[in-house]
Amino acid sequence: MADSASAWEKYLIIPGLVLNTVLAFVLLGAKANHWTASSKFAEVVQNDRTTIGIVTQIVSQILGMILVTALCMIINLSSRVQFAQRPFFLDSAKFVNAVYGRRFDWSLPWPYLIVLIPFILFSLFPAALWAGAITPVLAAKDSTKPMALPRFSNLTGLNDGGINITAQHTAQGIFTYAPASDLWGLILVAAEDASNRNGGTSNHAKLDKTGYIYTTRSYGAGASVGLMDDSLDQPTSYTYNETEYLTEALCAYNATSNFGLKELPIPFLNDFGDTFYLTHGSLPNGAGPNGLGDLVVNGPHGAVAMFAGSNVSNASSSHYVAFAVANDTPDMYSILANMQCEVTFEPFDFSVTVNVTNHSISVLPLGPATESTNLSIFSYQTIAVINDLEPSVWTHPIGDAFINNIANVEALGGPSNASNLQGVGEALLSMLDNIDEAYSAAQLMILRDTYLGSANVKSVAVVFGSRGYIYFILIVDIAVCAIYLVECFRTRRWLHSSKFNFIDIKCVVVGASMGGHAIANKVKSLHNKCASAW
Repeated sequence: MADSASAWEKYLIIPGLVLNTVLAFVLLGAKANHWTASSKFAEVVQNDRTTIGIVTQIVSQILGMILVTALCMIINLSSRVQFAQRPFFLDSAKFVNAVYGRRFDWSLPWPYLIVLIPFILFSLFPAALWAGAITPVLAAKDSTKPMALPRFSNLTGLNDGGINITAQHTAQGIFTYAPASDLWGLILVAAEDASNRNGGTSNHAKLDKTGYIYTTRSYGAGASVGLMDDSLDQPTSYTYNETEYLTEALCAYNATSNFGLKELPIPFLNDFGDTFYLTHGSLPNGAGPNGLGDLVVNGPHGAVAMFAGSNVSNASSSHYVAFAVANDTPDMYSILANMQCEVTFEPFDFSVTVNVTNHSISVLPLGPATESTNLSIFSYQTIAVINDLEPSVWTHPIGDAFINNIANVEALGGPSNASNLQGVGEALLSMLDNIDEAYSAAQLMILRDTYLGSANVKSVAVVFGSRGYIYFILIVDIAVCAIYLVECFRTRRWLHSSKFNFIDIKCVVVGASMGGHAIANKVKSLHNKCASAW
């Protein structure tokens, strides 16, 4: 029994203590350096929380068990050193056995229970602290990443106008340099709902099939959203700056307008007796059809024409859009008669904020830009092309779009000339914004004419645990390591510890067999003397 405990018993706990210590310092370093797990792991944490919780509990229980077991082994070894050198009470051995097994032994004298109960309660904490230190927690991660944005260094597509460069039909949408013919339905649908009946701007969808919704005016920005943001690594939101045009429309009634409709003298190209008209006259800036203009048919609700013209090529100059109606047009379109809008384009920088979770886009003007393109000229001309394509004997879709949006404004402020002018102006701006967006998307998807901008990205990241729990478990771990080293030094590596281990039932049985009846007789004598039972 005087032989020392085995090296296995003395040093078995060292690898576990090293593991705990290293892991605690790694977690602390991760917190200090703001380390985060990969986005793929963040997706796993979001989608499979139950499994993550189970794994966290298992790992934390193992790590906590290592620390508690280390303490129990230290107590066992040190007590064996004491028991080998001097007499001891059997209650002391019973106490050590209860500590090692972490169980309440209510038959122990109360001085032992005062120590035993807090120790058993303490043994529950390391696993709980480890759970708080290693639990994966979702957090926001800020980063800056490159993002492809449209540019207009190559004007081949814009100059071609969709004649030789065919539209691309993909799962992401239709991309074309002829939006007047390929996308006019989407453009007019957005225009007739440009104004919000409750005030402000209505939400409207992007022209593609990415599913994003603008919550503000688009100003033609945001074409890259959903098309060129794959490199952003699963963001929840991101913001970037883009240069487009701040387009404004000032609309008014011009009683002396020189733009109108000229009735053809005979029913032309029609067997139903409908009247046809030609646009004629000019705009305030001198532009106009002058001679023979666009052919307009008088449908069920009368004839209405819109002309967009400019005699300048400077993108920053004023452009005009004018409306004309036939003299016999009913009230439905008559509110458009003699209405003219002055349209200005100013190169501007915009902040585009994208909420990927909600699939929403908001665009905020920042300030005048130093560079610009001639995109405004192409967008402006497209308005006129849409008007040329759409009239028929049955309906005037472009006229209907303006009338419907006027109704949105009237729902808030009531019928008035101001409501008419506001409704037309906001619908016109919606058309121009969407046309700009269509051309930008075509540059991205057809000609791949892009440059790398910078996006400020917020993404879901995973951090491990809470800083407070990491500090606590590190303190506990260092304390256990210190106790081990102190006891190892004090007992000279438990040099005189007894080989007899009263925690091991095998040792107890063998020891009892070797010890004869001396201990049993002594215990029996004491109990008889005290009239107690053991």
